Amino acid sequence: MVNRMSLRVNLNVKDNKWRPGLPLINDPKYGLNTLQINEKLKILSDFSEYLARQMQKLLKSRIYTQYRYLRWAPLTPGYAEFKKKAGLSPNIWEATGLLVDSIVYYREGDTYVIGINPKACYPNSNVKVLFVAECMEFGTRYMPARPLFGPTVNFMRRNVRKYWEMYLKESVRRLL
Repeated sequence: MVNRMSLRVNLNVKDNKWRPGLPLINDPKYGLNTLQINEKLKILSDFSEYLARQMQKLLKSRIYTQYRYLRWAPLTPGYAEFKKKAGLSPNIWEATGLLVDSIVYYREGDTYVIGINPKACYPNSNVKVLFVAECMEFGTRYMPARPLFGPTVNFMRRNVRKYWEMYLKESVRRLL
């Protein structure tokens, strides 16, 4: 779930609300069901961090590639021309690169947070990057919504098994 007030996604390490690896770690297919509970909790914590890192990469990638399945409304011709004359990126969700660079993940207690750095501001102004991102995600009365976080969270939830298997492969590769 995307939190509108801070445009952040929370992946809880210990909470039962959405611990995406919990059903997978007990699946006999993966051979991890015999592990002790503390070993399982460590794996689940590592997997939560892995998902946070992957979500951060996916959010940035969707901006850089202008992922077409998000079906964002195009920029108005006037704004597209303004961006071109100003030497800004023609991409939706990107002008100077500051917004993309402000997509971060970090641990806050038992939760990994993925979102926009709430302290980031555009230079020479008091405009918070988070405010611009919220306008992009949810729209305004002058601009259509161009959702990025919501569809990305939904995609990752639908594909959590794929991410689990990628995590296991990468974890085994690190051990070898």
